[in-house]
Amino acid sequence: MRLAYLGDVRALPDFDTPAIDSAYHDYWAQGLASGAWGPPGGQIRAPSPEIERHPYFRPPGYPYFLGAVYALLGRNLLAVRIIQFVLGSVSCLLVAAIGSRLFGRAVGLLAGALAAVYWPFAFYEGELQSPWLAVLLELLAVLAALLARERASRAPAREGGRGGRRLWPPAAGSGWAFASGASLGLGALVVPNLLALGLVVALWLWASVRATDRRRARHGAAAVLAGLALAVAPATIRNRVVSGELVLISSNAGINLYAGNGPAGNGYDVNVPDFGTSFDYPALVRAVEDEVGRPMTHAEVSAHFAAQAWHHAAAHPGRTAALLARKAVLFWSGTEIFSDKELNFARAESPVLRALVLRFSFVLGAAVVGALLLFGALPSARRRVELRAARGPASLLVFLPGALFLSYLPFFVCARFRVPAVPFLLLLAAFALGEIGRLVRGRRFLPALGGAALLASVVVAAELEPYGVRPRAVYWHHLLAVTHARKGEIEPALARFAQALADKPDHVPSLNERGRLLLRAGRPAEAIADLQEVLRLEPGHVPARLDLGQALSALGRDDEAVAVCRAGLALRPDELRLLNNICAKLAFSPRPEDALAPCGDALRLDPGFVPAHVNLGVALARLGRLGEAEQRFRDALRIDPGSAAAQANLARLLAMTGTQAPP
Repeated sequence: MRLAYLGDVRALPDFDTPAIDSAYHDYWAQGLASGAWGPPGGQIRAPSPEIERHPYFRPPGYPYFLGAVYALLGRNLLAVRIIQFVLGSVSCLLVAAIGSRLFGRAVGLLAGALAAVYWPFAFYEGELQSPWLAVLLELLAVLAALLARERASRAPAREGGRGGRRLWPPAAGSGWAFASGASLGLGALVVPNLLALGLVVALWLWASVRATDRRRARHGAAAVLAGLALAVAPATIRNRVVSGELVLISSNAGINLYAGNGPAGNGYDVNVPDFGTSFDYPALVRAVEDEVGRPMTHAEVSAHFAAQAWHHAAAHPGRTAALLARKAVLFWSGTEIFSDKELNFARAESPVLRALVLRFSFVLGAAVVGALLLFGALPSARRRVELRAARGPASLLVFLPGALFLSYLPFFVCARFRVPAVPFLLLLAAFALGEIGRLVRGRRFLPALGGAALLASVVVAAELEPYGVRPRAVYWHHLLAVTHARKGEIEPALARFAQALADKPDHVPSLNERGRLLLRAGRPAEAIADLQEVLRLEPGHVPARLDLGQALSALGRDDEAVAVCRAGLALRPDELRLLNNICAKLAFSPRPEDALAPCGDALRLDPGFVPAHVNLGVALARLGRLGEAEQRFRDALRIDPGSAAAQANLARLLAMTGTQAPP
């Protein structure tokens, strides 16, 4: 099934041109494999994210996995997907192994089959994203924890007894406990919220073994925590060595907290001004420094955003409570909330994913029934002694998704965040389905009907989304349109933009990007309509004003282009790009003297702004003030010796005057 889905993934434009977080992971992995950390190449228009000079902004686990693949096989995105699908299949086998150990072979096989046909698992295995790797590592950790519990429970009492306090040799099961903690530590490098699972596993192991041997309980819990700390330590040490900052894993907690609880927070989306993707974070750090008025470390910026989030939450307690309730409902709702990519429409375009009908709401409903059966709240087909024996080890399946849920509640929720909780729900779901089947085979139809009715009730409740957070086609088509555009595939991009705008006619990003694409394609007359609509919806949209000015100039309507930029300056007087655009157009106009004032304004705002020096030099040269013009070009080259525009204009000026350029 996963190999069949690979064909669907390969047909999409972002298969070899990843976007947003996937692009960031791809860039990071290439840097690790090659040692080159310049600005992103290819179709990604972004500055260098400066990964090598700062503490990790995003968790490093998945990029290091990806970098290892690149180092071994080159940047082979087909091989990456095949490896991920194979490892995703291993996760299904691990689900089956854990289910067999807890509930018997039949339930284990059913749980593994459910994992195999749960379509979000397959979807994320086909992306340059981390959830599937977190699932693999946490399942290894749970299997190791179960083995640690079994070993500690079955070892002879002579090893230490109930009151033993020896630290060495380690008590029985400590090796498996350490492996469990280390696996969760590696998982925390992929998804930091898995740190919460490490604490839960340590407490669960201690509570499970304490009644039979306190020394083994202490050693087991300590071994889990030791493995967890040892696996995380390299990231912490690296962050300290590279930047001098104490950052445990990554520095994105503050901005995520702000995104989930700030003024624009809605519980499920990231809406932070001046922050589009992870590539933008260094620029955002500098913006915060300008706001605060002093240099700041990345850890300090994270704390700055966290403090703003807590302050806003405390100042608006009613809104904060409502937002927490919304996040709680959305985490457990049947809706797969997109983050980078609208996965619901990825499924709609994939014949393989469409054939996989298992939804989260059904998994949740069956898991609720399974948990109630496990703790004796519903009639079971198993004997009480048998059920009591399963309850201790299987209780971990209830605690782990609960811990993940609580760890995300302060931030925001989306589909990929809850993926690590799903394997444990699948195991409980398989147990429930197996028990209902056993009740039916035992002709206990009334309890079986009660369990099925409860399952159906939870499914209906999960599907009744009260907040209107439903999949939107616009986000799916916009992402693919932009990807086609970056690859120079104009007609497919325009077709996708049309589909995006058919779903949401006022979607500013699609209007702006389509206008920009038409402009690049030499169709300025068509671009003007989209760019004007962007400015009608968002008058302060600077890139649209710049592009509209360029489109008007391409049609010989320079006066209108200048007017568009001047109107933008009325809204944003300190916007250098608008000032420079006016300066450039007027410098080449019949009245170059009109360029002197806007160029001067730009240089007063930023004396080191090279384009303004160059445009002012052009205006001065056209006014016959050649000496002043030469000085401007030389000033530009002093600031930026690599400025091609300054070099060309200076050479042209010196050729006109017969002066030889200095070596």
